[in-house]
Amino acid sequence: MDRVSAFGNDETVELLRTKFVPVAVSLQEELRAQDAAGEFFRKVADQRPDPKHTKQGYYIATPEGKLLKGWMYPRPDDGTMKRFLKEAAASYRAPEGAESPGDTRLERSVERVVPAGAAVVEVRSKVSDAVWPASAAERFDVVKASVGHDRLWVLKEEVEALGQGRVPDGLLERLVRFNLGDNTRCILEKWAPQAVRQARVELKPSGPGFILKGTVLLEHGHRGYEAKLHGLVEVRDGALKKFDVAARGKAWGRHSGVPFAPFGKFTLAVGFALAQPGASFETLPVHNWAEDYLGRK
Repeated sequence: MDRVSAFGNDETVELLRTKFVPVAVSLQEELRAQDAAGEFFRKVADQRPDPKHTKQGYYIATPEGKLLKGWMYPRPDDGTMKRFLKEAAASYRAPEGAESPGDTRLERSVERVVPAGAAVVEVRSKVSDAVWPASAAERFDVVKASVGHDRLWVLKEEVEALGQGRVPDGLLERLVRFNLGDNTRCILEKWAPQAVRQARVELKPSGPGFILKGTVLLEHGHRGYEAKLHGLVEVRDGALKKFDVAARGKAWGRHSGVPFAPFGKFTLAVGFALAQPGASFETLPVHNWAEDYLGRK
């Protein structure tokens, strides 16, 4: 909703295309990155006075890293994006004799592409049977019905194991810790290893593939999720052809920094299906940057 309202205007898009260098970043990665890009983002973001609880939002900055405009609210956008772009474009004067920064390299601990031979699974989540607090703003009423969206990587060797009727421990841990949760209002706060109280799945032969069944219990501090998993998995000629899996159960609690959440326990469903070729396939999992996403230590 926020992005649609901010960028769903032809004049705004034209300003961005002709007057600015638009950049979309992975917030969690840039806050940790020990390279020029991470340092630049943090330098710019630290100049924004509000809100203090997050670095999410929008920034307009000079190439030297001086913040011209920085904001997160209002949400949805009420024309603020277009107005700030016009004001920044009108006031900015490029320094005389400015030189190119030259060859600047990104030093990142993860490769930001789909691993060779891996399958990509789309993941969607939806909350229902929930009792919500009174909404303080219109956007909160909208997000009650929103759908969370993420990706899951299934590595080549894991696809081979699925074809043999086995769910590898690494794949199960990745699916459980990084995808089973409520991300309808913010990214999923990944589960700590000790939060996985139970995670059991089995594959039973059925036709050309397997029936997947399992149970999971996640609990850590104020939040948790207890669910059953059902689905169909099929591997043919070494390729994952079907990964239609659903988890459904009761969740509770909220993520850090996201106070708007249902009271008590609510129903949470998480669905998995193969991503189609193109942008859907190439979109990275939210937590791909995490050192333990692929078992890296």
